[in-house]
Amino acid sequence: MPRLGSHTTRHTAGRAIRLLAALGATTAYALALAPSTVALDNGLARTPPMGWNSWNQVRCCG
Repeated sequence: MPRLGSHTTRHTAGRAIRLLAALGATTAYALALAPSTVALDNGLARTPPMGWNSWNQVRCCG
């Protein structure tokens, strides 16, 4: 086992820091290039109206 502060320990810690920095930079770059969501403003609701029930067409008992 390498001693704390030895060349091997510092090399491994430096490598981990570079890896995390590269991962963070890649994530930030991907998020910056990701297109934003485009929504239509056509008056339609984002959710079904209150009282809408999809089972009414299938299991109508009446």
